[in-house]
Amino acid sequence: MRSRLCPGVENIPGRRLRPGFRQRQSRLSSPRLRYGLNRRRSLSLQRLKRKSIMPFVVICLVLILAMGGGTAFYLWKLNEAGSRQEASAQADREIEEDDEEETEEPSGKPEGTSLAAEAATEATLPTEAPTTAAVPETAPMPTAAPTAPYVPETAAPVPADYTTLYVVNCDEFITLRSSASTSASELTKIPLGSVVSYVSTAENGFYKVIFNGKTGYALASYLSSDPYYYETPDTNGYPTMYVVNCDEFITLRSSDSTSASEITKIPLGAAVSYISTAGNGFYKIIYNGNTGYALASYLSY
Repeated sequence: MRSRLCPGVENIPGRRLRPGFRQRQSRLSSPRLRYGLNRRRSLSLQRLKRKSIMPFVVICLVLILAMGGGTAFYLWKLNEAGSRQEASAQADREIEEDDEEETEEPSGKPEGTSLAAEAATEATLPTEAPTTAAVPETAPMPTAAPTAPYVPETAAPVPADYTTLYVVNCDEFITLRSSASTSASELTKIPLGSVVSYVSTAENGFYKVIFNGKTGYALASYLSSDPYYYETPDTNGYPTMYVVNCDEFITLRSSDSTSASEITKIPLGAAVSYISTAGNGFYKIIYNGNTGYALASYLSY
């Protein structure tokens, strides 16, 4: 049978309860005490939850910091790579600018127009045929007069109405072109010593000729009626230099200035006599008996 004083505790016959047991049981049944116990239990559970969540929070923070550091490192490397590419591109541009400056004339005191503009104008504008000097197709730089050119034994027949000319004063061959310009399209090659038929004199120092049935234009300075002709420059005891680094010709001027008056044109590959070094990047030279000044950047031994 259960005790009426202590519900839930069986009243065992012959069993004696300890002193104060009924009082403690009565206190436990109090609502206020139950609320306090529940409150403590809930606080303990919250502490346990907090303790169990803290490692997860710490791991999340570590992952976030690692991701942020990795992103910052990647952006830094990307920026560094971009800086290297810009530096490399800048270096390439500087090298190209240096190469372009090397092909232009040396700097000096400009008078009227800059030396570079004058040199570019001289190198690109077509002009009339040179008087006596040659305009080499392949820019040869002879050091000594070659032996007499070989005249082919079996030359192409020359029409009776045309004058016979021979290819001379070159290394291997000259070019037969479609028009009287060094930039015109090429028709064929004419070997050294070959026979051509002279038709007429064209502009820009060209002859209209016929070679192996093809009519075109060849530089007059490489054609002569004498198959053993070779142009030997008169150095007058001065060192010999040659015209280089231009398209067709350079200008011999009356003074060491690009605005000075023009004496004559000196074709590419022509030999001149060096006298002395003048100002503004010019050399004092002699060409075909004419003494004047030419840009040093277009002259070489």
